[in-house]
Amino acid sequence: MWIRSHSVTTQEVTKEQLWQLFADVDNWAAWDEGVEYAKLEGEFEKGAFFTLKPKGGPKVKIQLIETTKNKSFTDMTRFPMGRMYGEHTFEETTEGLRITTTMKV
Repeated sequence: MWIRSHSVTTQEVTKEQLWQLFADVDNWAAWDEGVEYAKLEGEFEKGAFFTLKPKGGPKVKIQLIETTKNKSFTDMTRFPMGRMYGEHTFEETTEGLRITTTMKV
């Protein structure tokens, strides 16, 4: 399994603000320059699907397999030969909010 993580710590945003930003899937393209469009089917909760079209790439259907409000969410993309998981966590630390994304293929 291939696994990569990236973390950043900031004092510029709260976990509640960040959660609202991610939960508003339909507006991801407004702040993520790599996204052409994204469309959520239903609410931002476990079991929901959304379509993501990255700039220069094919659109993919992604399922939310875990959501814990203001703390974390995990999504899963199915491919013909495997699955990709994106784990996104928001952790309060003494230095600020640590935002971590871990991708597993």
